[in-house]
Amino acid sequence: MEPSDLPPELKGLERRLAARSRAQPPADLRQRILAAMRRELAAQPAAAQRKWRRTWQYAAAAAGILLVLNLLMSMDNRSNFPASRAANGADVQQVAAKIRELVPFISPEAALCEALILRAGSHLEMVPQLRPGVSSLQALQQIEEGPSWVTQ
Repeated sequence: MEPSDLPPELKGLERRLAARSRAQPPADLRQRILAAMRRELAAQPAAAQRKWRRTWQYAAAAAGILLVLNLLMSMDNRSNFPASRAANGADVQQVAAKIRELVPFISPEAALCEALILRAGSHLEMVPQLRPGVSSLQALQQIEEGPSWVTQ
């Protein structure tokens, strides 16, 4: 509202309020505000460093836990390795000899290679490979039927 739109009693009140002297801020207010700002800005990097240090500590702890879990899982996989196999590879030599009997034209190196491949494949666990669009019921039926390469 413009002062000309006011009723006469409010115009007088506004004139008296405008004529009053205004309170001045204390002389040291500027120095107090600047000192408080300096204190806050000086304390802020220390708090940010503490926050990041804590974050890195959590990340290092998580990485350590993941490393331990990975090592434990690796040890578990190693302990599942069939102990019935000879550690010196005598079973591989026997399988290579059997392959040479069955396939006489194969070289000894190729027979050994095939024996190693057979040994490596014998330790694999059969797991279904779920494909997108295959329901879990279809996957169970595939498991019950066995691998398709066996039935063909």
